[in-house]
Amino acid sequence: HAPAHPPFSTTLSLATRHLNFATSPSCPTPGHAMAHYEAASASYAAAAEAGRAIGLEPCVLEAVERLGFSAGESGRGLRGVVDGEEAEKARREVEEGGGW
Repeated sequence: HAPAHPPFSTTLSLATRHLNFATSPSCPTPGHAMAHYEAASASYAAAAEAGRAIGLEPCVLEAVERLGFSAGESGRGLRGVVDGEEAEKARREVEEGGGW
């Protein structure tokens, strides 16, 4: 049966990919950057859970959680410059695997 948590390295890699794209010059709009920061934050949280499930050291888990918190703060910082419609459109694209 499938593991309860996605593999730690896969989830951490996805989080890093979202974070890198959010800060990339090729990120198309502030809404996309915000959505990728939010996705990075969620993925870092999932990576921390996966790491906890396999018994990683607390210092590693804390570092991953801090990255997630920082990504979330960056996403929240963009909310003031992104209108609601743009934000929702970008979130949907990112959730559906697009917006890259």
